[in-house]
Amino acid sequence: MSAFVSFTQSDRVVLFTDGAAYDDDGVLRAVVDKVYRATVPLAITALGNHEIGRRIAGFIVKEANRLGVDGLIDSGLNLLLSGLIEIGGWEEQPTLFHIAAWSPLRGAFHVGFQTVDEDDIKAFQLRELADSVIRGPEFPIELAAMFEPSPGGDAVAEFGSFCMGAMRNTMSVPLGRPDAEPRYLVGGHVDMTVVDGSGVRTERVIDWQDRCGEFIEPMRSAA
Repeated sequence: MSAFVSFTQSDRVVLFTDGAAYDDDGVLRAVVDKVYRATVPLAITALGNHEIGRRIAGFIVKEANRLGVDGLIDSGLNLLLSGLIEIGGWEEQPTLFHIAAWSPLRGAFHVGFQTVDEDDIKAFQLRELADSVIRGPEFPIELAAMFEPSPGGDAVAEFGSFCMGAMRNTMSVPLGRPDAEPRYLVGGHVDMTVVDGSGVRTERVIDWQDRCGEFIEPMRSAA
């Protein structure tokens, strides 16, 4: 799978995403922008089936622009999720969605849903999330203890990039394909998106220069 990291703070959500779009064998086919931004303070990213993620995220963004953040969360999104359940057939297209947002009523927050059941998580159930969310290849938690921010730097930005790098260097399998051969699946770049009262801003913080048509090789791009 690809990866994302998301942190809520008192006045903002900071979201980190990669750009790898790969085929069923794990070959990188495109480097894409995985952050879908609304004109209101809301951004969404998706893991799993890239085309499904793009289409549903695009619709959610349109609804956010029409209803506002609170209108989307209070009613519009649940109506959308109910409609998707009625369509059915999602078992073969596992996709996870993460929404980072800000409103005067709720402040900074993030929520998520996914298209298939997983453990005690129900498909298409909108869930409030913890302040810190790291989703992607599972890297040894001991690595996080090794992180040291630079003097005077933005610790959140640096830690998010650190976690994305750790997941890049960890082999995994695509979402919903536990029997696939493990590959490196985090690549392309890292974008940092900030969502706050002034809107949504995205900055490219890492560019890995991975090669389309080949497997992602972290050591090669680091050379």
